[in-house]
Amino acid sequence: MRPFLPPLLLLLASCVYISDDHASWRLDPDGDGVLFPDDCDDEDSQVGAAITWYEDYDEDGWGSESSTFIQCEQKAGFVELPGDCDDSLAAVNPDAAETCNGIDDDCDGETDESDAQGSATWYLDVDGDDHGDPDQPLQACDQPSGYVAGESAGVDFDCDDGDAQVHPGADEVCNDDIDDDCDGLADDEDPDVELGDEDTWYGDADGDGYGDSGTTDFACDQPSGFVAYDGDCNDDDEDVNPDAEEICNRIDDDSDNAIDDQDDDLDEDSATASYQDADGHG
Repeated sequence: MRPFLPPLLLLLASCVYISDDHASWRLDPDGDGVLFPDDCDDEDSQVGAAITWYEDYDEDGWGSESSTFIQCEQKAGFVELPGDCDDSLAAVNPDAAETCNGIDDDCDGETDESDAQGSATWYLDVDGDDHGDPDQPLQACDQPSGYVAGESAGVDFDCDDGDAQVHPGADEVCNDDIDDDCDGLADDEDPDVELGDEDTWYGDADGDGYGDSGTTDFACDQPSGFVAYDGDCNDDDEDVNPDAEEICNRIDDDSDNAIDDQDDDLDEDSATASYQDADGHG
């Protein structure tokens, strides 16, 4: 009679010891590191485990992570690359170029970045005169608040972005060497300077501080030999000018077109006293 063996002992008795190396061969015969039964082809080391496939509705080579399946073989309409953020547009995928169109073309979570195709360079305009600072650029698809276009768009740069009166196209005026129109020239150096009545100077040949109204020059700064006041009726005599005293000398000393007794401003000390001679005996 055969001895009775419990089921557990029978199971242990039926096991055959296999070395670790031999066990690995039995579980991964192609040696690709993927063990049975996960290996899709355990006789081909180039074929590994089942992979995740992503639906590629727009056929741009990139799939949507919202529609997937896992198996060894690729199914029509599915691809291995995930990351398509809009699987209805073939132009939108992680390999696309970002362009200025309000769409996240390259699926990086940002729309119309500064390096997008079609973006422009804008320049900070602090003083609001529509001309920007060339040293303060900003690349963007749309015009940012406080920025204006630059020379590439036909808009000249500002030479002083802290003064709204100074910019290309402004009137060049006499104002202490300020280049109002940003042409590199200021005041008298600029042939476009606008001169007013206050910028008229009068030739003063006799140096008495009053000039000849017939001899003028127009400039921001006082030219040599010219003064700000005119009215000298004899610019060859320094004693004759609007500020001189009228005396009896048959000369219009104060240039008011009245001579000697005809001038109400006659200096009486220079006059000779005269007495009435009613009987005519002298």
